[in-house]
Amino acid sequence: MSGPNTVPRIDRPSPRLFNREFVSRRRPVVLTGIADRWPAITLWDAAYIKRTLPGAEVPVEIWRRGAPGNDPADYLRNVRRETMPLGQFLDLVAESGKGSCSHYLAQYPIARAAPRLLEDIEPPEKYMKTPAVLPKSLAARLRLDPALWIGPAGSVTTLHFDSTHNLFVQISGAKKVILIPPGQSGFLYYPCRDFGLNLHFSPVDAERPDPERHPRFARATPREIIVRPGEMLFIPATWWHYLRALEPSISLNFWWNTPATLLGPARHLLYEWQERIRRFTTRRHRRSSGR
Repeated sequence: MSGPNTVPRIDRPSPRLFNREFVSRRRPVVLTGIADRWPAITLWDAAYIKRTLPGAEVPVEIWRRGAPGNDPADYLRNVRRETMPLGQFLDLVAESGKGSCSHYLAQYPIARAAPRLLEDIEPPEKYMKTPAVLPKSLAARLRLDPALWIGPAGSVTTLHFDSTHNLFVQISGAKKVILIPPGQSGFLYYPCRDFGLNLHFSPVDAERPDPERHPRFARATPREIIVRPGEMLFIPATWWHYLRALEPSISLNFWWNTPATLLGPARHLLYEWQERIRRFTTRRHRRSSGR
């Protein structure tokens, strides 16, 4: 049974059906029977990745939380990025997941940094439809490089939206995902001016909302789902999403644009330019006043 606030699962849909029923209508869905056939599902673990990428240096997000929970303001204030050997990072992942400090390899561009890993997957390009009239070179630019994510149990991506469509593939471990439709952005306190140019982030802790700070969130209708190895979640452009690893986790993202998503939400672009102008004006004022 599935209702209006659930995320359906569908086994090996045709690209045409997927695009007609989900991409065109911007409806999230879990695709099964596709990525579970990839060699990566059985091969990728810490030992395999260490052997495959010896000597690799990776940019790691280190979040030393200043408070309990997963407050997005705390994340944006306290997260730091540090480059370290991949082996050292994977050892930290094996040891962490508890306490106030987490290490996370986020949005690692494997096509450029680790192309050997691409041999273990089959990018779902047939589901990432681009207009047939476009030259192949231009159509390819509508697809962003795939991104790798590795983290311990408890690692979090706080509530935000992307301006591109997203096929999110779970390789190992399981992740809890909370999805909220873009029409409920007002309940998520969008735009949060305190976040500067990070306007695509919500200040709400999706799993532990504070009813005093964010009472409007009670009117939102989140959709929760557990994504397991071999499953592929379609997150439509501008849908809000929050992810937490329930186990040590490896994931992949495949982002792509359509003509409808290329420029992003008009309101978001307006907010972003307003913020840029505000920052520019503030800097000019400070320089002219000698501060």
